Amino acid sequence: MAFCRPGEIINPDEKKVNTPDEFYAHGRKGDSRTVVARLIEWYRSRPYDKKMTDSEQYSLAGALDLAGQREEAGKIIETLAAKHPDAISYKGFLGVLAVRRGDRAQAIKISDELLKIDRPYLFGGHTYWRACIAALLGEKERAVALLRESFSQGRDYDVYLHRDINFESLWDYPPFKEILRPKG
Repeated sequence: MAFCRPGEIINPDEKKVNTPDEFYAHGRKGDSRTVVARLIEWYRSRPYDKKMTDSEQYSLAGALDLAGQREEAGKIIETLAAKHPDAISYKGFLGVLAVRRGDRAQAIKISDELLKIDRPYLFGGHTYWRACIAALLGEKERAVALLRESFSQGRDYDVYLHRDINFESLWDYPPFKEILRPKG
């Protein structure tokens, strides 16, 4: 992970898009706000002749979510989800955004839709998003159980987990901390 100094130019092409999440997860919320604002500015300043890829739009939506600009993030994700109706990440993100705007019923509906997805090569992605939704709904025990299930289904276990803001409510929860604890 490449950290940047406060005020450093953030260029997603240099793989620094996780920096605001890292700052946030490590208690540097002011730095996180500064960096995420610059990241959003970078995306918005792109030349009009360079159309953003779906991946870049998804990253912008994540930055907007972290910045609290959830309505705009939702519009981007809704567009991507309509374009790619089978994409689990877009559906999961819509569930997360539903919780953040207080629409518990919609979040549960999306979680139930994710549960029903049955096709090859899911690698626990659908269950991971259900864990995110559960965590945001305050269902800590269920969120940890779903997270463990996602790993058993093939979800990769990597450094991203400690900085996923969808799990912020679990950061001090002992069963979640146990998942994060190095083993071996």
